[in-house]
Amino acid sequence: MKTQANTSATVKSFIKGFVALVQGDTAEATAQKVFRQVQSALNTQIAIMNGDLVAKEEAVADAKDAYNKARLNDGKELHSSDRTRYVRNLVDANNNVKEAEEALEAHKETLEFLKSELAALEAEL
Repeated sequence: MKTQANTSATVKSFIKGFVALVQGDTAEATAQKVFRQVQSALNTQIAIMNGDLVAKEEAVADAKDAYNKARLNDGKELHSSDRTRYVRNLVDANNNVKEAEEALEAHKETLEFLKSELAALEAEL
């Protein structure tokens, strides 16, 4: 037979469950869920960006190779009619190196920012 204490506990449990069902998650439960979602989002993006880092580094190396080839006119003789094309190719190749390096730096900065945000988030635990 149930005692008065057991009955009271059962009623309180029922009421808590009923209120939670009607009102939804408590603020703390919602906060914990959002925390896990944010943590997951940061971890996922960091992993993706680490993978993309290799591609960005290769883009810089490829742009530098193209620049060196442009400086040497692709190993071809330079005729007077080719001077303008040569200079345009050289300038374009140099700009491509700068763009690739800037993209790599921006990528690294974003990656470091995300890592620091994740560390700050996890430090709050």
